[in-house]
Formats: sequence, C-alpha cells, structure tokens
Amino acid sequence: MAFLEINIKDLPKPKYGLIPEGWYSASIQEVELKATKDGSGQKLSVKFSILGPTQQGRSIYANINIKNNSKTAEEIGRAQLGELMRAIGLSHVSDTDQFVGGNLQIKVVVKPASVNKLTGEQYEEKNEVKGYKASGDAIPIADSIPSFPKPAAPAPKAEGSTPPWGKK
Repeated sequence: MAFLEINIKDLPKPKYGLIPEGWYSASIQEVELKATKDGSGQKLSVKFSILGPTQQGRSIYANINIKNNSKTAEEIGRAQLGELMRAIGLSHVSDTDQFVGGNLQIKVVVKPASVNKLTGEQYEEKNEVKGYKASGDAIPIADSIPSFPKPAAPAPKAEGSTPPWGKK
C-alpha cells in the first residue's frame, strides 16, 4: 500500500466553462420526476447531451415545473413542457422514459450571477435552457401532419375506348 498526503483543498477545480449562448442540437439522456425545492410541487429534471455544432458531449440540465403552488410558475412550466413535446414529436406522454432519446434543438443562455433577495445566497453565473424546437430528425406529431383530399375515383371507361395495347 502506498501512503499519500493529498488535501482536496490543494487540488484545482476542473474548468469546463460555460456553454456559449446559442442553439444546439441535443439528445435527451435522462428525465426524472422530482419534488420542487419546497416539496409542495413537482418538476421534470431533463438531462441533455449536446450533439453540435460545437460543445459535443457536454451535458446541460433543465428543470420544468409541472405542478407548483405558484400558478405563474406552473403555467410557464407547462408551456415549456408543451414546447419540448412538440420539438421531439410527442403528442401524449404517460412515462418519463418516452422523452429519452428524443433529438431536438435547445436554446442555451447564460444567466448572470445573482443574489437571492430572501436568503442572501449567492449564485454564480450559469447556463440555462430557454427554448426548444424540432431538429431535422424529429418525427412530427399526428396533429401537425397536413391532410390532403382523397383523389377522385377514375371516370368509367366508355365502350370502344380500349387502348391499342389492350386489344388482342
């Protein structure tokens, strides 16, 4: 056995940096239903893996409120959920696993550093996902597929109108 004298305080923190703002192709890797911070609501925690055009392999998370004491927060969350579902081609969801593997475009922004006015807690600047749209390989939901009128039945043939190749 080898003995080491290493203190975590002496080791540098990894510097990944923030993901630059913009639209990125991404794939949904995980989706979990979690309680909100105060425990009274529910949110979806969504893990995205960036596919490109840059930052390939980087992960970013989004939290989407689906049940919240604040009606405004719940309305915003449900709008985000609808946008996400449309982007990956889902018209109905009964299990969080249905999201996994969905490909889409995500809009990444940088949220500036801030201070919580109630607790005084300081937050560093961080990335947030602020938008979703379909990518080229998303399957459209049935409601968005255009319908076309059925072609009219062919007119009945008049007698003696057999084409030359049909005569023997």
